[in-house]
Amino acid sequence: MKSTRTWITAAAIGGAAALMGCQTPPPGNTGGRVDPYRSTPADEYSPEANTVTLLEFSDQVSEAIARRIAEVPEIRESPDRAAIELGALVNNTRTPSSDFAIVRRRVFGNLVNSSIVGQWADVYEAPEIVDPQYERLAPHADTSYRSGYPHSTSRYDPNKTFLLQGDFGEMVRGRQSTYLFEMTLTNLQSRRVVFNEQVVSKQRR
Repeated sequence: MKSTRTWITAAAIGGAAALMGCQTPPPGNTGGRVDPYRSTPADEYSPEANTVTLLEFSDQVSEAIARRIAEVPEIRESPDRAAIELGALVNNTRTPSSDFAIVRRRVFGNLVNSSIVGQWADVYEAPEIVDPQYERLAPHADTSYRSGYPHSTSRYDPNKTFLLQGDFGEMVRGRQSTYLFEMTLTNLQSRRVVFNEQVVSKQRR
């Protein structure tokens, strides 16, 4: 009888050990970090636009510009490379403008790193950001006056300059919002919109 109990106990211990060996060790503490492309209850119940939608929109715009930039006649037929600069941002939603500035900046960064865009255009930092640094680091260097007024850093032919602009709107119906997110490339001189990408998104709370 004793040997039987011993055998049963040993088998139970062995089975438990086998189960423990098959289990995946618990993941480490994420420190509150979440996949940025995963919606959370905070997104669901917030009065602002869903952050996942904003990230997906910035990805879509970046891919669309890279895919279609060579189709723009002003860019394709120009003997010189185009210049892409940050333009205006219009926010007619309850979402902070800083959120849309992040979207536009993300698109801007993707264009800088795109080899396709790089074949046709150069992407430039905003002069209001660079000019003070130029004055701080190179105050006695030669300046350029190509556009007819004094400034610190070089300016470019307005006909070859395209502004990356954003327009964001919201229609509110009770606890529901319908958003229109739009980004464009606009020729600085002619004001002609040469690229437009839109996303319509509906969010219930």
